[in-house]
Amino acid sequence: MVEVERVVEKLVEPPPSPSYADLVVTLRNAPMVLDGDFGNYFVEETRKIPGVAQVSEGVVGLVHEMRSNGNVNDTPFMIQGWQPDNFWYGDLKVTAGRRLETKDRHKVLLGQKLAENLRKEVGDKVVFVADPEQPYEVVGICNSLDRSENYSAIVSLADGQALTGKRITGFSVRVAAGMADIDAVKQAIEALRDPRDTNARLEAFRPNRR
Repeated sequence: MVEVERVVEKLVEPPPSPSYADLVVTLRNAPMVLDGDFGNYFVEETRKIPGVAQVSEGVVGLVHEMRSNGNVNDTPFMIQGWQPDNFWYGDLKVTAGRRLETKDRHKVLLGQKLAENLRKEVGDKVVFVADPEQPYEVVGICNSLDRSENYSAIVSLADGQALTGKRITGFSVRVAAGMADIDAVKQAIEALRDPRDTNARLEAFRPNRR
């Protein structure tokens, strides 16, 4: 579980990297990012806040692999659901195959160490316990600036939502240089209220950066 904890730490406080975020947004009072679950309303409303240049949303959770003999791999690993334009792709170097594209469904990009642990290469299939009838094709293998992501998998946002049963667990925000005060954007995000989920409250904070 150590590597899983490191992935969660990255989602909460991303390490310095070219793909920096000015703010990371999670569900307030959730014990861990994994416990977050809120609607896309917050993402779309954040995009409308003056000075917000880019928003990258995602869903993250733990999954198990079903092996070819029908047994379940006892060791869970982290899966992340991203949109193709997620700016955290800038942390990744694809070493084999390709990254995910807009049209992709039931495709997976594996971190280098996870690919080794699962003994998977480009073109192989991964079967998730959460969806045993639908194998996922490995389209790429990657290394990350963050070591922990080498032990995780990336799928499309829609696939991530299906595999985890969650909507959005968090998102990252970039503020346009010289156009807005980060603290003002933070306050605007935290003031958002989803009319369909009035109990949901968000927390926005600045991650560590160079």
